Amino acid sequence: MLQRVIHVVARGIGISQVAVAHFALRLVTGPSPQTAGSGDSLWLHPMLRITQLPHIYAKHLPIGVSDEIKLEMRMRFMPQSVYELQVTDSSAFVYLHEQVVDEFFNHVAWRSSVEVALEVAALKVCRDFAEHQNNKGADHHLDELDIEACIQSLIPNVLHNPGLKHSHLKKQFTAYIKKFSATPPNESIIRSLALLLDVVKFDVEVFKASLGPGWTNPVELVVGPHAGLSYRLNERCDTSRLLELRTIADITIRKMDTHSEKTLMQLKLSGAAKPVMITLSTEELAQSLAHLLDGYQMLYNQRDSVFKLKGIERCETMTMHEATIRPKTPNNIDSNIRLRRELITLKELIGGGQFGNVYKAIYHDVEKDERIAVAVKVCKTDAEPADTQLILQESSLMRNFRHSHIIQLIGVCVDHPMWLVLELAPHGELREYLQQEKDWLPLRTLTLFCSQICDSLVYLHSTRFVHRDIAARNVLVCSPQCVKLADFGLSRALDYDAVYTASRGKLPIKWLAPESVNYRQFSMASDVWMFGVCMWEIYSLGVKPWAGVTNSDVIMHIEQGSRPPCPEKCPSALYNFIRSKMWAIEPHKRPTVDQIYAGPFRK
Repeated sequence: MLQRVIHVVARGIGISQVAVAHFALRLVTGPSPQTAGSGDSLWLHPMLRITQLPHIYAKHLPIGVSDEIKLEMRMRFMPQSVYELQVTDSSAFVYLHEQVVDEFFNHVAWRSSVEVALEVAALKVCRDFAEHQNNKGADHHLDELDIEACIQSLIPNVLHNPGLKHSHLKKQFTAYIKKFSATPPNESIIRSLALLLDVVKFDVEVFKASLGPGWTNPVELVVGPHAGLSYRLNERCDTSRLLELRTIADITIRKMDTHSEKTLMQLKLSGAAKPVMITLSTEELAQSLAHLLDGYQMLYNQRDSVFKLKGIERCETMTMHEATIRPKTPNNIDSNIRLRRELITLKELIGGGQFGNVYKAIYHDVEKDERIAVAVKVCKTDAEPADTQLILQESSLMRNFRHSHIIQLIGVCVDHPMWLVLELAPHGELREYLQQEKDWLPLRTLTLFCSQICDSLVYLHSTRFVHRDIAARNVLVCSPQCVKLADFGLSRALDYDAVYTASRGKLPIKWLAPESVNYRQFSMASDVWMFGVCMWEIYSLGVKPWAGVTNSDVIMHIEQGSRPPCPEKCPSALYNFIRSKMWAIEPHKRPTVDQIYAGPFRK
């Protein structure tokens, strides 16, 4: 499948697994790889097989020139924050920048201001020169550059502007070169992207369409990480939000009739009774928009494609009814996640918990003929039936979760004692990591960790799950820039009253919301309280909350208005938000995780 091609290519150029979901392939026919505009790009369905390409896209392929067919990998599904991409995957960050700069020079520079064109070109020249110096060990100076040749190669249209003198252009370009000669590469890229954001508008794509069936309500659709799917009458008007991209559950397109190119798109949304209908002028535009919307929902929901394209078998999707707790027997474990114990070799003990030990192990994936480092949670041999049931429940829940910041379940060995085989987080628990690395961890990394945990909670709550045990000890560190939420033994699916009442089990009192301590009630709002405590732990670099206070006295302190003090590393505005909003006594006064994700610590 093309999705596999993207993974292989991305890995080959140093892009991490976390960032792969931002990329897509598009078909390029003919000798030039340059295309312009959403409607001129033939984006390929991720579940397409290479052998299916000539059949499904036959009318787009040149006859007799198959050697000119090219597949181009591009970042199409943009991150919420370019800054976050910089700190999580520098290779993907550089790839995006090169893509945007190429788009600028090839298609946009001629209509931008001369100042912007010269500044972007100067930044590129300085970066390329520094890279050449580092790679070749050469000892040249920027003063030796042929300024006119640099301008000619990057922005020739500027030289052909009759209203500008060549001597003035060269003088201005030389001044920019001197200004940016000592700028570090990452700072140079950030400045370049900031300049290009309004010119290239790489964070959105715009489509001309009509809302509803037929061409009766023509609008411009705007799609992007901040816009979601919005619409406007024209580019001078404000946009109105049509829907959130993560709510898309199914996408289909069909020609309206045999005598017209107009194509109808139907979007089914989670929690909505009626689908959203959109009409586009051509089938190619409809496919491009469907591919874009599908890619964003795959990125946000970490699940397979929901775009039904004729000729490609529909992929499995996780629907709401699948995300429920199954009957409580080992025989109910799906065969596709059952693993044979002989394929797993335990290597070393790396931790322990209420239900058993955790080992680093090697799993032999026979189908792929790969040996993978994994974590194995081994249930105690003398475990109570209820504890075994909790592990069964954990596996039933985790098999449905697909998110870049949630630990992935690989499989289950159901024979006694039961084993849960999980994705390995090489750096261990977040709390211990914070304590060990506290001397070098910058504020931006702590904030990044909070953002990633919040993102995972947005995903969980969108599928009506509460975690019930959000704490630094239950967050694992996969890399210095990536953490993942784990330990779903206490998680529950919510009914529509949005509150779950626990009947038994030990509870982490110092992390709990007041209603959870007093009435054993859990909801999305109680998760928000716990996430506030987890954020406090992160900015405290692994210190436990309520130090010196007994469990029995914690609720008294809370009800009297006391809260853990502001950590030294925590910005005061953020602490005030946690204290006054996330730690509000009344659950309904707390913000949702969606509001927190767009809130103060992301600014």
